[in-house]
Amino acid sequence: MIAIGGAIGVGLFLGAGANIAKAGPSIILMYALAGVIIFFIMRALGELLLYRPVSGPSPSTPGSSSARSSATSPAGRTG
Repeated sequence: MIAIGGAIGVGLFLGAGANIAKAGPSIILMYALAGVIIFFIMRALGELLLYRPVSGPSPSTPGSSSARSSATSPAGRTG
């Protein structure tokens, strides 16, 4: 896995270097802007995750069938 990550990283650095050579230094500003946008997206996702913390590996969403009680039908009647 470390070797795969290293190979991908080298490819990204070589691709970035080629883009910088073609477009000039302005692309560094665009990379920084994209990084800031991704940073705020990740912060927002973290806030959504911590809004209602649940234990276990996968939280259930309010609309999913596993979130409903097994004794209650979708129409709201029991039994």
